[in-house]
Amino acid sequence: MNNSEIATKYLKSGLLTNTTCWILGAGASYDCGGGDSFAIPLTNDLVIDKDNLTQKVIELVDTGKLRLNADELAGISNFRSLPSPHVIEGIRYLMAQGLLKSESIKQALGSNLEITLQMIRDLTIHKNPSIANIAVECFQDIVRCIATTISWAQMQSLSFMDQTGRVSLSYQANNYIWLSTMACHFPNWSILTLNYDELLDLGFRILLRMNPPPVQYIAWKSICDNFIYANSNHLKIEFDHGVYLKLHGTLDIYECRNPDCGTSRRLYRSNSDDAIISVWLQDKRPPCPDCGMEGGEFIVPPGRNKSLNERAFDSIVVEHAYTALRQADQLILIGYSFPEYDFDIVELLKRALIGKDNIKIDVITPDAYDIANRLSMAIRQPVNPIKESFSEFGGRMWREIRIKPPPDGIHLR
Repeated sequence: MNNSEIATKYLKSGLLTNTTCWILGAGASYDCGGGDSFAIPLTNDLVIDKDNLTQKVIELVDTGKLRLNADELAGISNFRSLPSPHVIEGIRYLMAQGLLKSESIKQALGSNLEITLQMIRDLTIHKNPSIANIAVECFQDIVRCIATTISWAQMQSLSFMDQTGRVSLSYQANNYIWLSTMACHFPNWSILTLNYDELLDLGFRILLRMNPPPVQYIAWKSICDNFIYANSNHLKIEFDHGVYLKLHGTLDIYECRNPDCGTSRRLYRSNSDDAIISVWLQDKRPPCPDCGMEGGEFIVPPGRNKSLNERAFDSIVVEHAYTALRQADQLILIGYSFPEYDFDIVELLKRALIGKDNIKIDVITPDAYDIANRLSMAIRQPVNPIKESFSEFGGRMWREIRIKPPPDGIHLR
């Protein structure tokens, strides 16, 4: 039997269905490598001191496992995954005014990070211009630090030096490659991720050469291009298959932050592999096509007071997610901790699941019983806990469904 026949036979056992909708939380990217080889940090570790990360890269260079040119080596010293001292003082000031619910900088940028982001974004429209200005600067700087940390994690997990001295992509995210490969064979699957990183995106890019290709990722690219470039008021595109969606934004869309730019706040993206290398190795973002100044990553953390761009993005992506959830007869949530501040997702699930009393919902995570109970109470639907890590689940899937991996990696340059 070919790959599709094997997969179809296994799906008939009832664990997975032809219209499964996957929802990926932070735990999925943390454990996407199928073991302890690498990880995208969890939320409370996204704003960290870069010294440990720098040391790891220096060790790779010293041992000859990674070759960097002079510009890239210089870029390492410029990496900054902690907010500037000025922004730290701004956060401390907001805490002193009782505007942030944290007792220390460590807590604000650690266990309370997404709550801090949500509250700071709310303060960007504060009636006091001084507080609003501080909030804008703090929000943008923290987002940059998050993007830097994720870029470092991606570089460490995927880069190696081949015999020609090129930095190449050795795709090791085994669980993500299984999921994206399966999606190629089941075009009605949808995958909704709450993560900012690009590891699953890169897995899909590898598979663009396969037959059948990942139509879900092609749909995501169309949605992004329509959102960024089309003068259509961001009208929803209709698809006759599943979709891949990044509900909280993505690191490969940028927003101009130059107030003097004629098209300030415009969104743009770069699909070039050179741009990926510049971000990962030099902490350098693609410039705004109009003013030439470096932009900032466009991510949309949970919260209510979104900017115009964020509201427009949220509107179109949520509508696609709603359609995917309505069409699904099974939901599988992997690595989703169901945090109390993530009311956006809860409200989306409650709205989409009205009248879908027979839908099957599985939660896969080491603390599945607690999360399934809380999620079930919130959405008023039965939720089945599967107490497994993504690696345990992915390993079992690899054993049961012998999908052939892509033949080789892709070169970033």
